Amino acid sequence: MTGDIRELALRFDRALEQKDFEAVLSAFHEDCTITLLGIELTGRKGARTWINWLFSHVEELRFEPVVIMTRENIFFEEYIVRARIAGGRTVASRQAEVLVFEEGRIRSLRLYFDRLDVAEALAGDFFGRMAISHIRKKSTEGLR
Repeated sequence: MTGDIRELALRFDRALEQKDFEAVLSAFHEDCTITLLGIELTGRKGARTWINWLFSHVEELRFEPVVIMTRENIFFEEYIVRARIAGGRTVASRQAEVLVFEEGRIRSLRLYFDRLDVAEALAGDFFGRMAISHIRKKSTEGLR
């Protein structure tokens, strides 16, 4: 099963990179859950919502695996996503995902990333970017 889920996860990443809505949607189990940013989306309706949200913000994206681990039907990946977002700005963000497969489809997708990476890329003006930069600096005080 381990090799199978690696292949399924790779296919899923390629469909995301190609912005192939139907291929991404078909990767999900009917009763799936998608969890990100403290929000849980459920079922195919939730998968559609997530795909539409992602594709509306991203013009192009590429995944660079850092660490991949599998156990039975669970796939864990740490990766760097490089994206060009609407408006042409670029972002590189270190992220992680946990995929749980059932019947060859994604039953659960949990995404973990620094929301400031996303906020910084989406901030449209100088003042927004400065505010995010200040938050980044304050949140790491004492660690450097």
